[in-house]
Amino acid sequence: MRLRPTERRYLDGVSLVLVSVLSWGWGDRAFAAPPSSLQELDSRLTQLRAEIDALPIFEVAPLPKEHLGYRMHPYLLKDGYQSYWVQIDLGESVRPDLVAVLPTFNSEGRAFDFPPCFEITLSDDPEGEGGRVLLDHSQAPFPAGRHAFLLISNLSGASGRYLRLRVLGGIGSGGGWAIPTEGSMFQISEIFVFRGESNLALGAPVTSSMRDVPNDSYRASGLTDGWFPLGLPEDPRISSLCEGYHSFHSGGGALPSDPYWVQVDLGAVCPIDQVNLLPTNPKNFSQEAGYGFPRRFRIEASPDAGFGDPHAVFDSGDHGFPEPTTHHLSFPAAGVRARYVRLTVPELVSGSWDTFFFTLAELQVISDGKNVSRGRPVQAYQSLDELYYPGVEAKLSASADPEFRQQWRRWGEARRKLEVEKVFERDVLRGGLPWGKPILVDGFSSRHRLMAMPEWLTKLHRRGELELEAGRLSRIRESMVREELRYAEARLYFGLSVAALVSLGCLAWLWNRGKRKNMLLKTRIAQDLHDDLSSDLCNMALVSQLLESGGARGDEATLKRIRTLKDTARRSVDSLRDIIFLTDEGTRTWADLVARLRDIPHNLLEPLEIAFHFSCDERSPPPKKVSPEFLRHLILIYKEALSNVAKHSRADVVLIGVTTVRRRISIRIEDNGCGMDGAGAGGGGIGLRSMRMRAEAIGGDVQIGPGNADGIRLEINVPI
Repeated sequence: MRLRPTERRYLDGVSLVLVSVLSWGWGDRAFAAPPSSLQELDSRLTQLRAEIDALPIFEVAPLPKEHLGYRMHPYLLKDGYQSYWVQIDLGESVRPDLVAVLPTFNSEGRAFDFPPCFEITLSDDPEGEGGRVLLDHSQAPFPAGRHAFLLISNLSGASGRYLRLRVLGGIGSGGGWAIPTEGSMFQISEIFVFRGESNLALGAPVTSSMRDVPNDSYRASGLTDGWFPLGLPEDPRISSLCEGYHSFHSGGGALPSDPYWVQVDLGAVCPIDQVNLLPTNPKNFSQEAGYGFPRRFRIEASPDAGFGDPHAVFDSGDHGFPEPTTHHLSFPAAGVRARYVRLTVPELVSGSWDTFFFTLAELQVISDGKNVSRGRPVQAYQSLDELYYPGVEAKLSASADPEFRQQWRRWGEARRKLEVEKVFERDVLRGGLPWGKPILVDGFSSRHRLMAMPEWLTKLHRRGELELEAGRLSRIRESMVREELRYAEARLYFGLSVAALVSLGCLAWLWNRGKRKNMLLKTRIAQDLHDDLSSDLCNMALVSQLLESGGARGDEATLKRIRTLKDTARRSVDSLRDIIFLTDEGTRTWADLVARLRDIPHNLLEPLEIAFHFSCDERSPPPKKVSPEFLRHLILIYKEALSNVAKHSRADVVLIGVTTVRRRISIRIEDNGCGMDGAGAGGGGIGLRSMRMRAEAIGGDVQIGPGNADGIRLEINVPI
């Protein structure tokens, strides 16, 4: 279908409106940048994630059964006590820099069974009276969420000897102490009191209002044993190239005549607060964390290198030491004055190739709050790094065990052939040995640079705060995004609805345009029929009438043919009028229908000198327009009925009544003719069957029966 220029411009405008509506309803929300509030939120989240990535990683390390911490339960309360409390004796009045309380964590890093309401005080009174309140959580419950633990850094110069944690009865208890609800249980893993890098609470005596249960893993001393459920204090931003210290491989285990040891020279005699051991976690090995850590060992301190009169810092004894995996191990030294700190291993760890050895990532000696072992000289009975230096043969020759010397030579040759090239090229030429004595005090673990414990805990606590903030903002962002999506969805539906309406309008316009063209074509055809064919038929009828009037002188046969020609022309004119009426859609009104119903009897009954009376009773308002299909069937039924009256009734009077009631039209035709028999009334005639079929096509029916004057009464009932 070819469009005119004006129609093409109209459709272009409609298309522009459609695209605009879709862009406004969908594109503006689905593809455009988010609003400024969402942009600011995303910017803040990006900043938080960058800060979190720069902080130490929060890793939960499962604790051995004997170092789980302390548990408080109502049935553990001692007689005479009405509240939960636990107290650490620091030995003397101190002024700490940092206090940290670690809860127990599940595998997901979420704190559980931590007291919701409590307070922490520091005083010089063993009963906890008159002390300084360091933290009051009586009104604001502790957020025992993921990566959450307690850290008190702003102590404002508070001092005291006894650090006490009191568990309160609940929020809004008015400051009074109350026993928590029956069945409640609280657990604490570790308590730190730092001055510098020294943990003043390490190994300190612990008292409590609860009694210890025999053979229970949760004891009061577990709060200060140095075991806590976090990993190593590492800085993830700086990686390590080396692993740590590695002893010689021995085929015979630890020989009594050749004890295995490694020691650090602090340079001068100083008071030692604590000794820290960090296990290895090799990068290139498939073994688990804690690889090569000795099962039995002792830590000693001495002012002389020969350890003539050593001071025992720690001795694992014959029972063995728990596997440390990734735990930071701390051992109190009680301020002993020494220059050398030695780790002696009487029993080595079994390795591959039927060898025995021990390893250690880092050894730290804390004095006056500082790590004084960093970068100091390290001596060892035997070390794996000597494999790469001259003089190893001389040391082997000096060994008292010839079997060991022979086995070491065999193993050393195999190692040289199989691994020296790879290890040397990979590690030595890259800047350092993977194992060696200096690496024991280089300030690195097997993977990353080590941080001081107070700094590490502070940054971990900061990470927990940032993660809580990031989680809160993420939830807000999700809510905002959901709102934006709902709003965009509503806009989209609205836009699609408007687009659908515009599309339907275009289709309706095109359909009406085609319909108008059809109407114009039909009107033109009807007009041509009326102007051309109708005039010819009328002329034929007029000539026939003149011939009939002047045909008295002709024979009877000619007159009969002239009458037949006249009747045929008159019927053709009448049929042509009906066709024009049904074709011309501009006349499909109720008034035109009634006028046509009134005209048809004139053409069918008057030539036969049959009188008729037409009446129309409009009891309910008729419709303004009537469908063409309805008009066609109704007029043909009406004409068929009147034709039957004219042909077969022999009546001289016909009554026609049109009534509209409740949106139904009823046409009653009654004559005073000869009537019809039972067969005719039964509807066996072809004309009657045709009328009923047409009536059913438009939802109506035709009823026929005897009239009031021995004639026939026919009723046509159809819905409008």
